[in-house]
Amino acid sequence: MVGHGVMTVEMIGGRMTKSRAALAGGATGAWFGLLIAILVGMFSTGAAWVGIIVAGVIIGAVWGAIFGFVGHGPPAGSAISPPPPPSLPNATTWSAPWLMPVRQPDS
Repeated sequence: MVGHGVMTVEMIGGRMTKSRAALAGGATGAWFGLLIAILVGMFSTGAAWVGIIVAGVIIGAVWGAIFGFVGHGPPAGSAISPPPPPSLPNATTWSAPWLMPVRQPDS
């Protein structure tokens, strides 16, 4: 057997938009809502379990869509994120792992 090492291949299927993130979050939330509804529905009597399952799926899908939409917010470094702190002139930083001081060049 001859090998060339570990190789990772990444295939991009498309751009993740806010609507696709909300749709994916809604689908995940619906499954989670179904799981919780089944667990709660096991302790119900009569035909009330159907309403519990439907309500659990709907509530889970709505909350999942909200979290998917909000979680796909602006990336770090955008206008909404605060700017990084300014660097001090002539600052000395410590380079790990040897902890040797390194002078920053003046810019």
